[in-house]
Amino acid sequence: MHTPLRRTLGNTKLKTRQDVRRFRKFLKRNYNLQSMALIDIDPDTLRNYLMDYLTSIRTRKGLKYDPETLRSYYLSIQRFL
Repeated sequence: MHTPLRRTLGNTKLKTRQDVRRFRKFLKRNYNLQSMALIDIDPDTLRNYLMDYLTSIRTRKGLKYDPETLRSYYLSIQRFL
């Protein structure tokens, strides 16, 4: 039986995986970082990558994301680390 809490935790894990995968694709495309673990990136460098990522990503329609969505992406990556 799936309780609401279990579903929420499953959704959080899924969203975290998706957001981290998207961030890694960004790093590969923009910085040629292919196999480096996020945890191995210098904190100041990672901060710069995150700022670049969060200011450059767009919706499928090419619009900027609202601040809450950007915050959720940031928190997913933070949760992963």
